[in-house]
Amino acid sequence: MKGAKKPVLVIEDDDEIRSGLREILSAEGYRVRTAANGKEALQVLRHFRPGLVFLDLMMPVMSGWEFLEAAADDLPIIVVSAYIHDAKSMSAAAQIHRPVGFMTKPVNLETILDVTHAFCDPYGGGHDGREPTAGADRR
Repeated sequence: MKGAKKPVLVIEDDDEIRSGLREILSAEGYRVRTAANGKEALQVLRHFRPGLVFLDLMMPVMSGWEFLEAAADDLPIIVVSAYIHDAKSMSAAAQIHRPVGFMTKPVNLETILDVTHAFCDPYGGGHDGREPTAGADRR
């Protein structure tokens, strides 16, 4: 038996995207918690240690940018946003917290699964045994 998969935190203000990611990842056997903004996510993190965080940048109450500044340095974060398509935004995010990767919306579900398996499965690697592919610019 391989061992337990690490849990995942999805921080996204869009209800459909948030619930869709929760359903897909749960179906793959991951324990998933969600938050609608950065403030909610910080509250979740008081009692929940994810193996990976998917983070939107543009959210009400506390943005993803503010969350990056407040989050623990060792938290593996993939920024998922429609607003990271330019080098300036990616550079700014990297300077704030060094996210482990970036994905542009709309996301490719295969890539989401590959990245999640790589970070959260006991022995890593993609769900088909490969490393994550393009779409998640790993740093």
